[in-house]
Amino acid sequence: MPLTRNQMKGEDELHSIVTNLVIKLCTYDDFISQKNHAINEKLQKQEDIIKNLVKQQNKQEGVGRSRNIRVYGVTESTENESVSKMMADIFNKQIKLKLEDHSVEFCYRLGKKKTTKNRPIMVIFSTIYYKNLVYNNKKFLKSTKIVKKKT
Repeated sequence: MPLTRNQMKGEDELHSIVTNLVIKLCTYDDFISQKNHAINEKLQKQEDIIKNLVKQQNKQEGVGRSRNIRVYGVTESTENESVSKMMADIFNKQIKLKLEDHSVEFCYRLGKKKTTKNRPIMVIFSTIYYKNLVYNNKKFLKSTKIVKKKT
């Protein structure tokens, strides 16, 4: 049976609507694809930046640790002990070095206090030079129970 004019007109309108929808969907898919690509590029750039920052942080931490020495075997005294003074005495008297006041940035005991064990002391020097000076003269501690280790 042949189509009437109204049926043909309705079919043409339907075809036109479907065609327009397909065009809009394709355009929308292209838009979404472009946005996804742009987002992926930004994410990749941010990941690269984060990787570089992590590398720089690890390098800085390594440089910071290169000025440290852990000292074991130093007897713990009272709660108000001056770790800095004890280390200065060890460096000056037992190792026979005359270190300047600014050569040690700070030092502290590591870990929680235990009654049965002496905690190690972390000594952080102002430069690698002072750390190496102390470390290279550790031979003077052989007759004591004090041990120095690089960190």
